[in-house]
Amino acid sequence: MIRIILICSLLISCSIKAEEDTSRLIFKGNSAALLTNYAQAEVYYRQAIKAGNNEGYYYLGVLELNGYGRDKNIKKAVDLYTTAANSNNAQAQYELSVIYSNDKFKLKDNAKYLHWLTRSAKNGHKQASHNLGSLAVRVGKTKTALHYFEKAAQQDFLPSIVSLGQIYYSGIGTQKDYKLAFNYLNRASALNDLESSRLLATLYERGLGTVKDNEAAISLYKKAYEQGNLDAGYNLALLYLEVKNKSEAVSILKALELKGVVKAKAHLRKLI
Repeated sequence: MIRIILICSLLISCSIKAEEDTSRLIFKGNSAALLTNYAQAEVYYRQAIKAGNNEGYYYLGVLELNGYGRDKNIKKAVDLYTTAANSNNAQAQYELSVIYSNDKFKLKDNAKYLHWLTRSAKNGHKQASHNLGSLAVRVGKTKTALHYFEKAAQQDFLPSIVSLGQIYYSGIGTQKDYKLAFNYLNRASALNDLESSRLLATLYERGLGTVKDNEAAISLYKKAYEQGNLDAGYNLALLYLEVKNKSEAVSILKALELKGVVKAKAHLRKLI
């Protein structure tokens, strides 16, 4: 029994070592490509493939698609991506979905687009998951959209976190849930999404999904406004009016008027 365990351990060790060696070849290929030494990069990628690492096919496809060290060849790129994709390379699967959905490659095929996008998402590609979620929203399949957005959000993918916050905030295809909206918008605001900061401030201002907190709302509106979100500036001005700070409100509304915000101009007329 000890001998069997020892043999298994050796086999596992050898397998890990082989995987490390082929990954090293891919790393060397990428390093050469960054230095625009594409011929040497290709050598490393082919060595990785020969050693059993099919990721090399993906990177050879990148060379062909972009014309690195050669003329662009979309057919070769697709063939190489497909080989990598059939080995469950999520990035190759995603890029095939892009190729089959983009007019510029002249290979549009909706069935192939959805096939590779779905397989890529299944293999954990966060952009693929987000794209499937966006498609589901467009056709009114909110439950499916939530599934894919949540899958990407678990990988801290900001666009999906924002989408979830907005869905639960506005009740897009589902019931409004301000507590869930608060959680997602808080995460997105921490990652500096300005519209999420504005919506989060609104939740604080109205006490929806959280305790009412005008100070937190003002801070978040300011954050978004100072970085260019004009709607946040307008909300901030109205909140200043609510807390009896007319001078600050007027100052912001005048600044917004100069930037062409029509509703700010209309509100100023009521105050001055």
